[in-house]
Amino acid sequence: MKNYPEHIIFYDGDCGVCNRSIQYVLKHDVSGVFHFATLQGKVAADLVPEFQQSLSTVVVLHPQGISIKSDGVVVILKTLGKGKKVLATLLQIIPRTIRNWGYDTFARFRNKFSKFCVIPTPEERSRFLDNQ
Repeated sequence: MKNYPEHIIFYDGDCGVCNRSIQYVLKHDVSGVFHFATLQGKVAADLVPEFQQSLSTVVVLHPQGISIKSDGVVVILKTLGKGKKVLATLLQIIPRTIRNWGYDTFARFRNKFSKFCVIPTPEERSRFLDNQ
């Protein structure tokens, strides 16, 4: 099996909101820690096959394991650092069941929020594992 990076965000490649979220991470991940792969792709089939049908969730692979839904968002925010860590800490105060209820509710309607997709630059594209 290929040697993959330690931090991978798996997302629904067909979702406009997911694509906008990836653009947010690209903009704020100045150290280039995160790499990206779609839940529909080969990397997900290799590393997180149990989540390939879970297109309404974010899956974050990181050195401590796998985090999904609101826990995945918390891991992303903590890893981005600076002021994002404060937001992650505030989110963690909310019980996981409530956070995930909010996450699931938003996920059900996500395709109605955004249909726009920004095309990554060549430098950003190199961080997308399904395109290599």
